[in-house]
Amino acid sequence: MACQPDDRQHPSMDALRCLEPVVRSPMIRAFVGHLLRIHPRHRLPLRREFDPIDVPRLLSNLALVRVFHDPIGFEYRVVGDRIRQAVGEPMVGQRLERLAAGSDAANGPIGDRITSVNTEMPI
Repeated sequence: MACQPDDRQHPSMDALRCLEPVVRSPMIRAFVGHLLRIHPRHRLPLRREFDPIDVPRLLSNLALVRVFHDPIGFEYRVVGDRIRQAVGEPMVGQRLERLAAGSDAANGPIGDRITSVNTEMPI
């Protein structure tokens, strides 16, 4: 069955609903399922509506960032152990722009996040 958009809800709800059945990773599927449960349907969930403690199995794989506007930027606020170990340096309080320096940031981690902020859609 193809996913059909529902004009009565925020497009990100449709995207998550369509993504859930095709995600292969159990952790990502659990995260998408959690977002669907807390999604207010008419807008994106607010930060205060997302409590990382509600997804304890995923904590070591989560990173929460603060979004800055004008100019757009991202600062790590919470970083799970598995991410921190993979990166190999302190991340909390660091700007993604600094950590991604030297990579093709516009087409990678920063570009994806800018697109997500501008479109209000999950990445």
